Amino acid sequence: MRGMFLASAAAAEAGYASLRREPTIEEVKKKMLEGTAGPGLWKISEVVASFAKGYSEGGMFVFSVIVPKGSHVLRVKARVENSSEETDFANVPAALGPLKRGWASMSATPEMSRWLDHYLVFAVADGGGLIPCAALGDGSDLATAKMKTGNNQLVYPPKAIKKGESVGLDAVFVVPKDAKVLQLVVLGAAPITLSPEPPKK
Repeated sequence: MRGMFLASAAAAEAGYASLRREPTIEEVKKKMLEGTAGPGLWKISEVVASFAKGYSEGGMFVFSVIVPKGSHVLRVKARVENSSEETDFANVPAALGPLKRGWASMSATPEMSRWLDHYLVFAVADGGGLIPCAALGDGSDLATAKMKTGNNQLVYPPKAIKKGESVGLDAVFVVPKDAKVLQLVVLGAAPITLSPEPPKK
């Protein structure tokens, strides 16, 4: 299912469609949420989730996550390990857009690896749609570099993870306050149900 998602995203990025009917990104997301995401490529452990009123950064990249009324910030920290016996195709970064594709070309490794990126990390609230990652905390191994876009978003380089290698994830999401069940979805792994801690006073 991860491969289908990336292929659909790459086709959309390039502006063409295959002659063979391929599922759209939305159709792939739906199948993921139905529990038909295929075998796990990632081992998720050490998961800790917490709520916060907001999230902001200072320094060179002054940034604040926009939190609409009725929502709050969900922050999820976890360790993500590549447990796959196979490797990603060389064109996987094409699904992530030109900027990330350029970053990936500078960090590619000849060893077998899988790409991990904040565009492939989501939250789910009460079985609804996939909620994209709004930012990565500075403690995340995926936030070794960053760039701020003109529409007040932070983007980060994708990371090639070798088999058996793990990285620390620190992901920020904006979720509804009234959500009863929250899950972490790392594309290629089964959803993880979260038990968030209340906001610190």
